[in-house]
Amino acid sequence: EPGGQGTENFQPLNLNQLAQDCTASWIPMALDKDIDLGFDSALDIEEVMGDATSLTELLNNLIDNALRYTPRGGHITVSVGASSQGPVLSVEDNGPGIDPQHRERVFERFYRVLGTGQSGSGLGLAIVAEVAKRHQAALRLDAGNGGKGTLISVRFPRRVSPAAAPPEDLRQRPHFYGGA
Repeated sequence: EPGGQGTENFQPLNLNQLAQDCTASWIPMALDKDIDLGFDSALDIEEVMGDATSLTELLNNLIDNALRYTPRGGHITVSVGASSQGPVLSVEDNGPGIDPQHRERVFERFYRVLGTGQSGSGLGLAIVAEVAKRHQAALRLDAGNGGKGTLISVRFPRRVSPAAAPPEDLRQRPHFYGGA
């Protein structure tokens, strides 16, 4: 259910490792469909605060959708990178893509684009949206490389290191500025 889980079980996670492990678990299905499933990452990505189980579910839904809609001989790339705002997890495929008029609605529960020839409940991308929201991550859907396929990106907030945070006693006191 939307909003059904809090952040009490969040912990620092290595997004590279989580994404690599999750991607590897889909290789047999990709091989069965003659799809090139790859993983790409920056060498030094900061950790994200999150729940490993729900982030794995988010990524599983994105890869599952990409495998459903990418034709035989296609390619899917899962990547982890960095932006000035924080780490970015993305899944890009060279399938038929999602028409712009459907891009916002595909994240709604039970919404399905008609005429795709694929079965499903219309919950996969709604789950992705809920997990992203719970992690305060920005979710974006675009056309893939060269305007073909789909690119879904999840940008996580930059993690504040404990050393950068003010001491606890300074966070609680009001600060006064100005003269006498």
